[in-house]
Amino acid sequence: MKQAFNTQEAHDLIDFRERPQIEMILNSVQRGLVVRRSELLTRENNKGNDLPIRLRVPMFPAVSALFLARASLVLSNPIDPMFGTINGYFLRLSDHHGAYKDITGLPAFISLFSSSSDSSLQAQKERLWALELLRDGTVDEYSYKIASRRYAPTLLFTSFDSLACCYPSPGDDDREKNLLIETIETILNSGGRYAAIHMMRMGLLPWIRGVLAGRHFSLSLHTLSIRFSFLKLISTALDLMDKTDPTSELAEYILIEISGLFKSIVHLYFDTIQSNLIDRHGERMNQSYTDFCGAIYKLLHTINLLALNCRERINGDFGLSSSTANGIEISVACSILSETSTNEMWRAKVVSSIVVLPFRVDSSKDLSLTKKFCISLLSSVVRDDSDIWNQTLVFLLRRISLLSVLAGETIRDDPDIISLILSCQLRCMQVSALSEWKECLISLLSVENLPGFLDEIGNQSVISFLQQLS
Repeated sequence: MKQAFNTQEAHDLIDFRERPQIEMILNSVQRGLVVRRSELLTRENNKGNDLPIRLRVPMFPAVSALFLARASLVLSNPIDPMFGTINGYFLRLSDHHGAYKDITGLPAFISLFSSSSDSSLQAQKERLWALELLRDGTVDEYSYKIASRRYAPTLLFTSFDSLACCYPSPGDDDREKNLLIETIETILNSGGRYAAIHMMRMGLLPWIRGVLAGRHFSLSLHTLSIRFSFLKLISTALDLMDKTDPTSELAEYILIEISGLFKSIVHLYFDTIQSNLIDRHGERMNQSYTDFCGAIYKLLHTINLLALNCRERINGDFGLSSSTANGIEISVACSILSETSTNEMWRAKVVSSIVVLPFRVDSSKDLSLTKKFCISLLSSVVRDDSDIWNQTLVFLLRRISLLSVLAGETIRDDPDIISLILSCQLRCMQVSALSEWKECLISLLSVENLPGFLDEIGNQSVISFLQQLS
């Protein structure tokens, strides 16, 4: 192709005005390939090895190839807003007579994303161009490693935090915020297991919780479309973490983080419902409200699956045998259970998440809600016969047993709770949770009611047990 550009016919074409710019790119890439091959030969010769066949022709990462393709289109159109910026990038290449040395790098991303243009409009165009390059060019784990070596994930987090502090201007179309979230979600998804572990170490989950719980919450996620994009990012992050096969120590960390994330998602849910972002009684109610609730409940179910996965890797009853500082408050749990009372399918998923995650009881308000909370949990089991309880019923019973110790007389010997516990006996037998059922029932009965029942529970029907109870 380079030879074709140097022919007399190419020079004589009057309409081929973009030839000098395209030729500049080709010359730069050719020199870059020569430099790259020379560097590889030197490195291998120093080791006493021959250059492997796979390295004799350097391979372009997707992000580098995409940059060259889009740069060619830009330089073919002098009226393109990015023409001056991209043209300047190649003109500034001085090493080895203008060699393109970003073959295995992230070309122009830092300079574009941190644009120094005097025009704020031009600076935003350059940032958007850089974000689209990163989003579309990160297609696999190798591409993600290149982006991470240039600290791209950290830059994206910081940039979003900066935008969160800015009041949205009239007519702001939120392109940059949406594109930032979309780019983070895309590179995380494309980078696979490596990206999930790396971004988790970079503080992805604390950053997400910080956005949802920060004082600029209403500014950073001020439209419904941005909130949908953010929910998609959270869902992608949790799905990938569920596939990382975490160690016991890492599983405890994830469990604590998603407990805080659960509370933040509940906060997002109520803030959205109570704001004017969704008209629950208008024409848009059926579409936007239903879609948003569906996205929230699906995310809570994902949290449940991830929590169960972490539980299998944790030694002991972490967050189950006691109240933890980072757990879910009973008041928060009761609020969302009340909101999902009309949808049995999603209610079951929410309950499953609540009983698996660590929880916290640290106020008289929480203790006063204990009875309501226990009845809500048990009622969900009694009313719903889906398979969702196969894994979580054991955790539900342990949670109620612990609450009976913490709440004391608030729920002990309560006929409504005991009746619901008795109604769960058959379900507990089906999922091999009968021993937890017995322990839960015993914990709810006072000492004076225990004699005569311990030997009967295992081999008497519920009817017989109720007759003895009366």
